[in-house]
Parts: sequence; C-alpha cells; structure tokens
Amino acid sequence: MKKLQSTSTLKKKRKLRPSKIVVTFKSKNTAIEKPERIEKFLEILGKHPPASNKKEAYKIIDRIFVAVENAAHKQNENIDSSRGKMTIGHISDWLQFVGRYKNVFYTNTKGHVLIISENGAIEIHDSKKIEDHFSIPVNPSYSRIFEKFSADGKNVWQKVA
Repeated sequence: MKKLQSTSTLKKKRKLRPSKIVVTFKSKNTAIEKPERIEKFLEILGKHPPASNKKEAYKIIDRIFVAVENAAHKQNENIDSSRGKMTIGHISDWLQFVGRYKNVFYTNTKGHVLIISENGAIEIHDSKKIEDHFSIPVNPSYSRIFEKFSADGKNVWQKVA
C-alpha cells in the first residue's frame, strides 16, 4: 500500500505560480488604442510587487505587456493586424550601459525606452525627450514617465552592492 504524504510535505513540493494578471479596459466594444494600452500597462506595473533582480523585472514587464496586449486584441478582434501588438523583445537583446552604470540595461520601443537594473528596479522614459541614451543617467527625471524601485528599495541608478 502506498504511503500518503502529509499536507505540509505536499505544500513544500508545490511550485508557487505567479498570480494571473487580469486586464479590463474602460472602453467597451471599441478598438483599444496604444495610449490606453500603455496607461493600463503602467497602472498594473505600478501595483505589482517590486522585483529583486533583472530577470524578475524583465519577467514582470513581459507578463504585463502580454496580458495587456492579449486583452486589447481579444476585446476587438477587428483590430488592424498590421499595427500588431506592442512587444519588448527578449532580455538577451537589451543593451547595456557602460562604465559606472554597467549594471543597467535598456531597450527601445517605438516611443519609449525601458530600463531595468541588476537590482530589479525599473524605469520607463519618453524617447521623444531623449537626444542620446547616455544622457539618461545624467538627468533621468527629464524624460522619465515611470519609476519602480527594486525590492531592496533602490532605484535603477543606485549601484548594486
């Protein structure tokens, strides 16, 4: 006869899955335009618990992007497919700042620069206000539209210990 495991042992073996991201839009039965999708992305990202490292920060951003885009496209199946879904690219394709900020990585989208650091902090900048990516660390508040500190309370530009 097979021996049953106690519930405490079962709990230890079960992997914790991240909670499902539920996305609802104010607009009903209409095309969800990019500004509303970005607003929803930022709203959900702002409420999400902070990340503790780069990989976790990327996964959070990616999961929210996918959830928002899927919800928008599901709501309006007649959306212009040539416009497609917003994407952020794979983390291995992100670029790395150099020198003092070599622990900071970024990627460009059509209108924004997404930045994460090794400590899990996240920033998003308006690319229209950026002349050159290397000016961002000098004056990050000029173009920053979103900032999320890491789980250890540090921002993107604070050095990882």
